[in-house]
Amino acid sequence: MGKIISFNETEDKRFIISLSGIIRFRIRNEIKKEKLYRSFEVDYSEFLNDLEIKKDESFILEKKSLLKIIQFFFEKINYPVKYNELSKLDLDELISNVSMISPFSIEEKQKLIETKKIDNKIKVLSEIINSNLLNYEESKTIQ
Repeated sequence: MGKIISFNETEDKRFIISLSGIIRFRIRNEIKKEKLYRSFEVDYSEFLNDLEIKKDESFILEKKSLLKIIQFFFEKINYPVKYNELSKLDLDELISNVSMISPFSIEEKQKLIETKKIDNKIKVLSEIINSNLLNYEESKTIQ
């Protein structure tokens, strides 16, 4: 579920919508309607952690540490990123955005999306970055 934060109509009468995520959910059932859009019965129970705002000191330190790893990774693969913009995000948004913009495999991105708890997401992202760094270094080595 998300909140529409902006939208623009294009010249060809389409809409570009920016959505800010609030909570993930599982689809239980599609509700049949005559409307031009789809409706679903959903279950949020697995993802209630998405609603918690974590501001304690340990997550602030973890965010700083994670930002350093992310910056090192993007610099190593010569991938331009605006770190000051990333630093404005909360920890969960940071992980989601890095997942979207990174040249990770589909499987790696899916693993991050499906990870529910923030501390596990941090661990998974760190493992993915370290694995990608290792693969990057191996591909640069002259045999």
